[in-house]
Amino acid sequence: MLGVVPNALAQQPQPQPQQQPAGDQAEARRLFEEGLGFVDSEDWTQALDRFTRSRAIVERPSTVLNIATALSRLGRARESVREFEHYLTIATSPADRAGREQVRALMETTRASIARLTLTVSPGTAAVAVDGELSQVGGDVREILVDPGHRVFVVRAAEHTDQTFELDLPPGARISHTITLARVAAAPTTGTLSVTSNVSTAVISIDGEEAGRGSVSREVPPGRRRIDVRAEDYLPFTEQVDVLAGRTATVRADLVEEGGSVFSSPVFWVITGAVVVGAGVTVGVVVATQ
Repeated sequence: MLGVVPNALAQQPQPQPQQQPAGDQAEARRLFEEGLGFVDSEDWTQALDRFTRSRAIVERPSTVLNIATALSRLGRARESVREFEHYLTIATSPADRAGREQVRALMETTRASIARLTLTVSPGTAAVAVDGELSQVGGDVREILVDPGHRVFVVRAAEHTDQTFELDLPPGARISHTITLARVAAAPTTGTLSVTSNVSTAVISIDGEEAGRGSVSREVPPGRRRIDVRAEDYLPFTEQVDVLAGRTATVRADLVEEGGSVFSSPVFWVITGAVVVGAGVTVGVVVATQ
């Protein structure tokens, strides 16, 4: 919290040159006086609420000064300075002039309490939010004015991973900090199709286009791909396979010689176990229909 000169707080609402309706004037005064009551108990949040509501009805220099003081007490230094500046532009009556120098001194004390963070950011297009409020300062190196206290910073940029950091900033702090955002890895747009054959000279085609001989591994768009494998003196092989982005699909093409029986290939014979016939045991085989 920032210290406040005791008589910087206005005790009475001042009349406006252009009078509001009596009902509005009375409500504005009632809220102003409620605010003073909360000041006595140092409940600055409630005091700020009453002064702000009073100002919404009738803006008087005294109310603006009390709003600036309450903001200062709440540690909201940047807003407080803006309200002090506004007070000095509207407090022009003889009754106000006596306290203007005191208010200027208080405003400069409040301004000096504002922390300055020199932030080096990569990429320079990143957005920075302080306690959820987006900073309007940009560039690779930027100076951000921050109220003193515990502050949470979030830095984000398109196609990069967000970073969050926290700082405890004493009044008037001057701090430098560097943030480099990491790029987000792009989502894969292709998959890998790997095709091998038992015949080293076999021509392998993918979707009707020759891709190689014997063995092929290729990046292809995701989706269903048609595999054709042909070799002289061998029966052709055709299969369709689904390829997923970032994944590998594997196809094994075992070609069978022309003129030979499919049953002659050892990969089609599987021993299934023993079959009991009477008191004897006979080993049975079946043909796999893969």
